[in-house]
Amino acid sequence: MLSDPSIKQTPPDWKKGKQIDPNKALKLKRMRAELVAASCGSARSVSKWPESKIVETYKRLEQLRAKDTVVPQKPVYPQTVVIH
Repeated sequence: MLSDPSIKQTPPDWKKGKQIDPNKALKLKRMRAELVAASCGSARSVSKWPESKIVETYKRLEQLRAKDTVVPQKPVYPQTVVIH
């Protein structure tokens, strides 16, 4: 595999890979739930959306909430500490 036998091959360090921020994951989970509650899509379809589409749609929902009172308002979430 290696062309230079003097270089020692080491196994990969999987801890350096993609790190998941629990606060960001919780925020996206809540955004998805609010989008489903506001009928922006089904739970099945919203769960497959990329993060960028979720954020864009959520921004449009926030703008719609400011204009229209019929749209479900943002729920009050308890202050929780995410332990990772």
